[in-house]
Amino acid sequence: MTLHRNALVLLVAAAIAATTVTPTFAKPNNGAYARSGEAFKQKMYADYCAGLKSDFDKAEKEADKRSGTKAAKQYADQADNIWTYGHEAGCGWAA
Repeated sequence: MTLHRNALVLLVAAAIAATTVTPTFAKPNNGAYARSGEAFKQKMYADYCAGLKSDFDKAEKEADKRSGTKAAKQYADQADNIWTYGHEAGCGWAA
């Protein structure tokens, strides 16, 4: 029983030591991530999805404005296509 307790005490001590030592090796934030390619890709993705959402909303509004006419089908089809693009891109609004 004491061997089990001693192992537990050593494990807890090691965990505490690891958490107190780790922050001393951390580098200060110099903004490198904001200038990285990964951040640029995420921003481009967000802008792409926002643009698709805007186009989708416009096409739906035009389809609603012309409801009951032949012109409504053109805008409804356009909205469906934009939704498909957004869904394929993984945009949250088209999930």
